[in-house]
Amino acid sequence: MKNVYVCFAVTLILVLCCACGKTSKGNMDNTIDTDKKSDRVLSENSDQNIQISPKDEDHDISNAAESNSAAEDNTENSQETKGMEEQMPSIQGSEEVQNLRQKMEDFCQAYFNGDAEAVKGFLSASYSNDIDVYGNPEEVENMDMRDVIGLVGISGLSDTEKYTLSKPFIVPGEDSLTYLSVTFAIENDEWKVSGYWLEK
Repeated sequence: MKNVYVCFAVTLILVLCCACGKTSKGNMDNTIDTDKKSDRVLSENSDQNIQISPKDEDHDISNAAESNSAAEDNTENSQETKGMEEQMPSIQGSEEVQNLRQKMEDFCQAYFNGDAEAVKGFLSASYSNDIDVYGNPEEVENMDMRDVIGLVGISGLSDTEKYTLSKPFIVPGEDSLTYLSVTFAIENDEWKVSGYWLEK
């Protein structure tokens, strides 16, 4: 009877040892599988990083190159514009040209306002024609007035020369330009009107 108990105890111990061995092996297998999965994830991430990094680097290099190119273009455009401004003569001309242009504008204002007395003040002593003014000053505000022409390209004026300037305008209801042309000449160191007329 004692031998039976001993055999039963030995058998139970062997069963428990086998069970513990299988459990340990299962845990070890799970640990190994987990480590393999972790290594595989790290490897995939590393591959992705290796593939993405060159693209990002190329993108950064491309952006830097575009920025440098844009800066160079802006510099070149600025230099070209500056060069053109230095080579291009002033459209406005000198101070004396500006004074004559302003004299023309003032005369035109008096003419279109129908102010004969003001027009008379611009005339030279040699002017012998009738003093004419615009016949319909009430429509002047609806006119299409253009800039004075006749001084483009002139940088200086000569006291011995006469200069004819024109004021283009379009009368309401018409589709073509009419010109108030005025001839100026120096008289007693002042620009005076020696003649004026309307023309198409």
